[in-house]
Amino acid sequence: MIHMRRKMLWTHLWVLGCLFLCLPIQIFSQASYVLSGYLLDQSSQERLIGGSVSCPALKIGSYSDEYGFFSLQVPTGSHQIQFGAPGFRSSHMQLEVLQDTLLRLYLESLTLEEVSIVAEDQQSEIQDVQMSRISLSAKEAQKMPNLAGEVDILKVMQLMPGVQGGNEGNAGLYVRGGGADQNLILLDGVPIYNPSHLFGFLSNFNSDAISHIDLIKGGFPAQYGGRLSSILDVRLKDGNMNTFKGVANLGLLSSKITLEGPFKNKKASYVASARYSYPDIFLRPISRLATQYSTDELSIYDVFGYQFYDVSGKINYRPNDNNRIQLSVFHGQDRGVQKGFLAYQSRLTSLSQEQNSRQQFGWSNTIGSLQWHHIYSPRWSSNVTTYVNRYRLDNQSEVNERIEEGGSSLQISQFQSFASRIQDVAAKADFFWNAAKQHDIRLGVQGIYHEFLVGRERFMSQLDMNNQDTVITQPLIPAVEPSAYIEDVWNPSRRLHIRLGVHATAFLVRQTEYYSLQPRVAIRWKQNDRWSLKASWANMTQYLHMLTNSGVGLPTDLWVPPTEAILPQQSWQAAIGTAWKVDQHWMFSMEGYYKYLSNTLEYKEGTNFVEVSESWESQVTQGQGWSYGIEALLRRTNGILTGWLGYTLSWAERQSDELNFGETYPYKFDRRHDIGLAVMYQWRKHIHLSANWAFGSGNVTTLPSLRYAIQSPYYTSPESILHYEGRNNYRVPAFHRLDLSISFSREKKRGIRVWSFGLYNAYNRQNPFYLEIRPDFQAAYSPGESQPNFLWQQSIFPILPSVSYRFTFGS
Repeated sequence: MIHMRRKMLWTHLWVLGCLFLCLPIQIFSQASYVLSGYLLDQSSQERLIGGSVSCPALKIGSYSDEYGFFSLQVPTGSHQIQFGAPGFRSSHMQLEVLQDTLLRLYLESLTLEEVSIVAEDQQSEIQDVQMSRISLSAKEAQKMPNLAGEVDILKVMQLMPGVQGGNEGNAGLYVRGGGADQNLILLDGVPIYNPSHLFGFLSNFNSDAISHIDLIKGGFPAQYGGRLSSILDVRLKDGNMNTFKGVANLGLLSSKITLEGPFKNKKASYVASARYSYPDIFLRPISRLATQYSTDELSIYDVFGYQFYDVSGKINYRPNDNNRIQLSVFHGQDRGVQKGFLAYQSRLTSLSQEQNSRQQFGWSNTIGSLQWHHIYSPRWSSNVTTYVNRYRLDNQSEVNERIEEGGSSLQISQFQSFASRIQDVAAKADFFWNAAKQHDIRLGVQGIYHEFLVGRERFMSQLDMNNQDTVITQPLIPAVEPSAYIEDVWNPSRRLHIRLGVHATAFLVRQTEYYSLQPRVAIRWKQNDRWSLKASWANMTQYLHMLTNSGVGLPTDLWVPPTEAILPQQSWQAAIGTAWKVDQHWMFSMEGYYKYLSNTLEYKEGTNFVEVSESWESQVTQGQGWSYGIEALLRRTNGILTGWLGYTLSWAERQSDELNFGETYPYKFDRRHDIGLAVMYQWRKHIHLSANWAFGSGNVTTLPSLRYAIQSPYYTSPESILHYEGRNNYRVPAFHRLDLSISFSREKKRGIRVWSFGLYNAYNRQNPFYLEIRPDFQAAYSPGESQPNFLWQQSIFPILPSVSYRFTFGS
C-alpha cells in the first residue's frame, strides 16, 4: 500500500511538472525583456519587502518578495517605471529597455510628520493575486499603544479580522477557528515552536529588530506547508549598510538595545539586538507580602520570581550585485521560580517542623540560519537556506522538610523534574524563474530532520538514609520530512491573474510513512484600478501535533509526531473576497471563508497532561472540525489620521467519537463576534496619539450545570457530585479593552528621544481569565438534592499605566 501511494505521488508530480513547464512557445517569440533586481531603502540599503514596481502605461506590475527581489517583463522600448513601498516616498524613472536588466531601486523614507502608510499598500491589495494577507511594517507597530514600554507585533495582529488571542494577556494567534499550533511562525524563514514570553503575555519578537511582518490566513502559496491555519513570516532587519545607528529603550517591564552598522568597506552590515526583563523587582517583594502569614506557632510565605531575555543578530554580506549571504541567530529563554517556606513550633509539645519548597519552570528557543541569495540572470534567481532550531521545556519541583520531636529528627526530601524537546536540522532551496511575459514560476525543495523527546521525568526521594532515584524517559523519536513544490503565476490578461501550485510532502517516522499532495489555486479579477475580486482554494497537511495542558498551571505544550495510531492533521479552505479602493485615503476589503479540518488532536476526557510512564497516544483522541465566517476591514492608509476597523462573524466547531458522547461541540476559541479598532493620529510634528479597542464574544468553557449532595458512609457531611451537560457548554462573558498611548519626540544633538505614556485597559474592564463553579456553602441542602452554585471569575490585568524612554542615536 505504501509503495502504491509513493508511485501515485511521483506520477502526480511528474504530470503537474509537465503542465507547468510546457508553457506556450509563442510567448518567447515576443520582443520583451525582464527588469529585475532589489528594492532598497536609500538611507540604509536594507531590502524592502512588499514594495511595488510597475509600468503604468502597460498596466503591469510586480512586488518585491521576502528577499526584496522583484521581476517585471516589459516590451522593447522606452518606459516609465514607478516604484514605492509602505512608509517610503514613491519614485519613478525613465528607462530604455533593450535587453534583460538588473536594477537597484532606492526609496527615500518618509519623515516623522509625514504619513507612515502610503497608497502603494492600497494598490498592492488591488493588484496582488494573494488574498487573506495582512502586512505590517515595524514603523506601524511602533506607533501602537504599548504595555510597560513593550510593543508586541502579535497583539497588533490580534486586532485584525480573522485573528484572535486566547485568554487575557495571551500573545498566541488563533486564526479562522484554528489552534495555536496550526500557525507556521517563521523568523527569517526558520520555524519557531513557542513564540511567546511571560506565559504568552509578550511575543519573542523585539520590534526594534524587525523590518517586516506578513500574516497569511488563506489562499496559501505553494512554497508554504506544514500547518493548517496561517503563515506568520517575520523578517529581521538586514542592518544599515551606510552608517552606524542604534536605539535603546527603557521600560517598566524590560529594557532593550539594538545596534546596526556597516563593515568590510560597506559590503557587509550587521544588526544585533538584546532584551532583558526584570519583573522580579516587583514580583518578589509583592508576592511575599501578599502571602505572608505569621502567628506564635506558624510562619508561612511564598516568593514568586520571573525573568526572560532574548538576543538576535544578523550579518548581511553583499560581495557583488548578484550575491547576498546572510547569517541569522536568535535565542530566547524564560525562567520562573516559586519558593515557599513554612515553620511550625507547637506551644504544647516539642514538635517543630520546617519546610522549604522550590518550583522552577522555563522554556527556550534557539535558531540559527545561513542563506545565500543568488541572481543567475535577470530571469533566474535562487535562495538556498540551511538552519537548525531547538525548543526545550523544563519543569522542576523540590521539597525539603525537617521534623523534630522529643530529641529525634526526620529529614524528608523530594525532587521531580520533567523535560521535553523538539529539534530540527534542515536545508531548502527556492528558485524563481521569469519564464515569459505571462508566467512567473517558483519551485523548490526542502528536507527536515526532526528529533522529538516527548518527555523525560525524574523522581528522587530521601527519607533519612533511604534514597530512591527513578528516571522514566520516552524514547527519542527521529523523523524525516522531505517536501517539494512548484507554482506558476499566470497572467492571461491585464484583468485576470491565476496562481496554480502544488505542495508535495512526505513524513517518515519509525516504520510509518505518510505522503501528501496539496494543490493550491488563487484567482484575481481586477475590474479597474480601484476594485478587484479574489478567490482561493488550498489543501494543507500538518504532521506535527501539539499537546496543550487544558488546565491552568505550568506551561506544558508538548510537540509530538504522527505515529501508526495518530494520523496527520489535514484541512482544506475555500475563500472569496473583494478589495475596493474607496479613495486615496480609504481601503475596504471583505472575505468569506469555509474551512474543514480532519484528524484534529484533543486530550481524552479527564486527561490534560502526558504521563511519561504511559504512551501519549493512549491519552489523546482525534476528530474533525469546521470553521466558517465573514471578515471585513476598513482601513485608512493616508493622512495624519490612520488606522483600521475590523469585524469578524465566525463559527468554529469540533467533533470526536470519544468526546461529548460523539456530538458536535463548540471549539474552545469559538467566538461569534470580534471587533478590532486601531487609531493613530499625528497631532503635532512631535506629538503622536494612538488608541486601540478590542471586543470579542466570550470563548466557551466546560462547567458543571448541577451539583448533587449524597451521603457517604465514610464522611459525616454530604459529598458533592458534579453533573456536566456537555463539552464547552458555557460561554464566558464578553471581552473588551481600551488601550491608549501618547508619545513626545524631540531631536537632540546626538539623536532623537521619545517619551511614551500609556494606559493598558484604560477603563479597568475586569475581563475573565479563569472561571470556576463553586458551591454556595451558606445555603442549606439535604442529601439527594441539587446544591446551589455561584460562578467565580478571576481577572488578572486591571488598568495599568506605563512609561518608557526611547533614544535613537547614530549618524
